[in-house]
Amino acid sequence: MIKKNKLSSKQKEKNFKPLTTSTTTHSKNISNVEVKEHNNSESVESAIFDNKKRNRLTTQDYIGIAGVFVNVILILLTLGAIIQTKKSVKIAAEALSDARKKDSSEQMQYQIENKAYVQITNLTLDKANYTLNRKLVITFDIINLGKSPAKIKDGHFNVAVGKKDSSAPVGRVENNIISSISSIRRNFRADAADNAEYRATVIGEKGFVVWGEIRYESMVTKNEFLYSFEFVIKVSPELDVQTLVNDEKQL
Repeated sequence: MIKKNKLSSKQKEKNFKPLTTSTTTHSKNISNVEVKEHNNSESVESAIFDNKKRNRLTTQDYIGIAGVFVNVILILLTLGAIIQTKKSVKIAAEALSDARKKDSSEQMQYQIENKAYVQITNLTLDKANYTLNRKLVITFDIINLGKSPAKIKDGHFNVAVGKKDSSAPVGRVENNIISSISSIRRNFRADAADNAEYRATVIGEKGFVVWGEIRYESMVTKNEFLYSFEFVIKVSPELDVQTLVNDEKQL
């Protein structure tokens, strides 16, 4: 026979543990977890927002970047302008040099084509008068072969037997204007040299040396020149004229 244990109401109340406290604690734990998760979510979102905020470009940033690009473009444009300017200067210098060369060449050509050109020509000796009368008569023409009139400013010529001699007689070339392709005649007159020189010239051992200078201006080009000349005249066996010097230089 089985006996059932019957508990008194007090024992029942003592053994009965209500679930409220456990449930409440469990609810609090869940709430704490949710709060922590919520706080963690907010922290993550806040960190992401802060990171985006830090990475976000402001209007001032865009203006700064635009300024940098503008400065770079200006620098590139300036360098291009400098290079182009150097090229332009080089081209201009070369063009100027070519123009100067051309002008110089044209000017030189103009002066050559339009200058006066003074020469001694038709130099001769009166052989009969010299051999028979012992009178020395030498004549010559000063001719202008150029296109411009020549203004004779001064000049001289000397005559000596055998070689140039500083003590030889001097003839003067007077100031004059010689037109283009025209001439003026000059002569030198003197008695024959002493007997020894006379005989030497008559038989052809020695000749007469005629030399001098003429300074003149080319009236179109306004350039001044010095013409130098030297000739030898032999009387025998035939009258003969040799040119030794026939030079001109611009002064």
